[in-house]
Amino acid sequence: MCDFPSSNLPRTLNQVTSYKLSVQCLPKESWASLNVEDTAPILRCHAVLPLDQITEALYGWLRRLEPLGNGNEEPIFVAYNVRVTAPARPIKDRHVCLQLAQGARGASWSALGWDWAARVQALGLEPGSVLHIAYKLRQNQHPEYGGLELEIADLAPAG
Repeated sequence: MCDFPSSNLPRTLNQVTSYKLSVQCLPKESWASLNVEDTAPILRCHAVLPLDQITEALYGWLRRLEPLGNGNEEPIFVAYNVRVTAPARPIKDRHVCLQLAQGARGASWSALGWDWAARVQALGLEPGSVLHIAYKLRQNQHPEYGGLELEIADLAPAG
């Protein structure tokens, strides 16, 4: 229950309105001149981790960093020159699963991209494509296809 006296409501509404009016917004006419790269959020990655270096033991050590959240960010890793090994598999029209490999061992990893289906399609990724990927490590608990997998944070074609 909230103990907010109704007598304070007009003053509070006035403060909210004043704040709202003081916020500076770009005029609609200037939107066309905005460069998307200037306004895009910056993804902070914590370390380079080639896919052939991922192990269950490493994931176990990463779990010891928990709890994750404000002030203790979940680590985001980068892998360069990763090869797509199978056609992209759409999941419920919006999501995608990629099979990726890298390094001498050529270990293959599933990489899930939540809301990435359209972007992957626009990039024209196909088996043999090479890309750079930013990712998080995840443990899939599904009994049939569980295990470690990657969650795509960002990707771009190599070269």
